[in-house]
Amino acid sequence: MKKRNIIIHFLLLLVLIATFAACLMTISPANAVADEIILANGDRLTGTVVKAEGGKMIIKTEYAEAIAIPLDKIKMIMTDNPVEVHLIGGEILKGKLKIMEDGNLVIEPSPERAVSRVDMSKVSAINPPPKPPAKLTGNVSLGGGLQTGNTDRRNFAAAIDASIRGDRDRFGVRFMFNYADEKGEVTTRNYFGALKYDYFFTQKLYGYLGLDMLKDRFKDLDLRTIIGPGAGY
Repeated sequence: MKKRNIIIHFLLLLVLIATFAACLMTISPANAVADEIILANGDRLTGTVVKAEGGKMIIKTEYAEAIAIPLDKIKMIMTDNPVEVHLIGGEILKGKLKIMEDGNLVIEPSPERAVSRVDMSKVSAINPPPKPPAKLTGNVSLGGGLQTGNTDRRNFAAAIDASIRGDRDRFGVRFMFNYADEKGEVTTRNYFGALKYDYFFTQKLYGYLGLDMLKDRFKDLDLRTIIGPGAGY
């Protein structure tokens, strides 16, 4: 009888522990905390701020797909998790957003800095996606020919064209070499090299600085050099 009571008490204890754990799950911080956005018309949205770019803020909710909200429609915002605020000048601020009124974002203080108040017009993005790594592209080509008989002629050509593109800029290099001889006498020999740096002000509009160099023995070009800035679209 005594052994049976011990088993019953043990089972009751397990039930109590399981019930207590379930209660903790329902009120755990992971489910309780959420970012909150108050719109100009008084509506409230809760979820997780994903990012803000192009004049819109993306918020992910549990009851719908990600929602894009125009920034000028947002009256206040409060986040429970730190976010990255990227300014137009390149500065990055990290912290929780506590309020946004009169076009200003307030970022809570951290051990490294005091509270920051930022004009929303100076914000380029919030939690932007990571920048893609620099991409290297290019090609190498080689060619040549050999002719024998009444005329002995040889020719050779090589070319390299490569560029590396970052988020806002691009660097390119080109090199070409041509050679030919006929009956042992050189008839063609020239070199061309170019360096170019592009900086993108927008997705398509860019400015550049270029350097071109050409050497051609048979055109009496010892080393023609052209340096100049320009713009492209």
